[in-house]
Amino acid sequence: MFSFYKIERDEYDNLKCPCLFEFDGDRTYAKIEFDGDLIKFAYSTIGVAPEIMETGNDEIIIGVDLDVCIYNRTKKSVVLHIKPICFFCEFLRVKDKLIVFTELDVYLINLYTHEIEMEFSYPDVYTTYELNDNILKMNYIEGRETSIDLSQFLS
Repeated sequence: MFSFYKIERDEYDNLKCPCLFEFDGDRTYAKIEFDGDLIKFAYSTIGVAPEIMETGNDEIIIGVDLDVCIYNRTKKSVVLHIKPICFFCEFLRVKDKLIVFTELDVYLINLYTHEIEMEFSYPDVYTTYELNDNILKMNYIEGRETSIDLSQFLS
């Protein structure tokens, strides 16, 4: 289990632990504590908390702003860092895969190999999704929808 904390700049600067990513400009500073280990990162959004998920493989996934990364606690390093061109929205874990939604793209990541197996760009900003029988249905702001068959990746 982990704990997330927003911290002040002085504490951030003085922490001697791995840094996941930093944002240039005005920042919110944070640390994650888990089983005595610490990691830190900085991001731009003030009113939004990052989404954080443990995978059960001794890894933790963090998504916020224009950063998505997977940190391996055993290796004490980032094993995947994606810098999407638009803001991170949410995660969906399906078995050994992670679906990462941003405002205009979706990524399908293999949690064992840390490879991006699929990337799909939306025609508009998405609002909701639904996953049924390996079909990912995306709904957009303007009322349109698209379906993506993920069978080859999720079977």
